[in-house]
Amino acid sequence: MVASLQAGDVDLDVRVQLQTDPHLMPIENAAVLWPERLSPRVSVATLRILRQSFDSPAQMDFAKRLSYNPWHSIAEHRPLGNQSRARRRMYFTLSQLRHQLNAVPHYEPTGDETFS
Repeated sequence: MVASLQAGDVDLDVRVQLQTDPHLMPIENAAVLWPERLSPRVSVATLRILRQSFDSPAQMDFAKRLSYNPWHSIAEHRPLGNQSRARRRMYFTLSQLRHQLNAVPHYEPTGDETFS
């Protein structure tokens, strides 16, 4: 990732499938592959990550204080399904452990952070 973003911008195509048949496309069972014939994948956005360097010591120190949480979103975008509900607790517990082992507090970014 470091090499890719040092070389240039990276575009990611974000695609979704809409549930059209709750029996063949269950939300509660992530092991079921939803058939594309019932719901083709649709591009909904392109995420562009600009060319950058993000592995400076200051940025890596900053990253130690962060936690990824897919539930930190508006309610309509929160993960669904029993596996996601289990992951929620694991993410929280592992985040606390990682911060404890790194001896750093959790930090909620503001977006105003800058790095030289």
